[in-house]
Amino acid sequence: MTTPLEALRKARALLENPEHWTTGAFARDINGDMVTPSSGYAVAWCAEGALLVGSIYNQGAFKCLAEACTPTPEGGIPEYNDDLTDHPALLAWFDRAIKLAEAP
Repeated sequence: MTTPLEALRKARALLENPEHWTTGAFARDINGDMVTPSSGYAVAWCAEGALLVGSIYNQGAFKCLAEACTPTPEGGIPEYNDDLTDHPALLAWFDRAIKLAEAP
């Protein structure tokens, strides 16, 4: 079973390239159409979609990502992802979540 830390690291690695990040959908194909995160056609993911690829709903990983939202939006992870202003902010968010998952 994947640990929260492993799931977060896999998701961050998936989103490392700015072209692999999307908003407004869990995942998108090469044409920008919405697909499921685990689809073989997916080429871009939101934060939550990337976690769904990296784990089979790892509740601990989602909890760390939600806690790393600053400030916490009413819409949770999807709203936070869609409101981010740039890709470095996305990676910084995952870095905060990873630090939470590393804490004893």
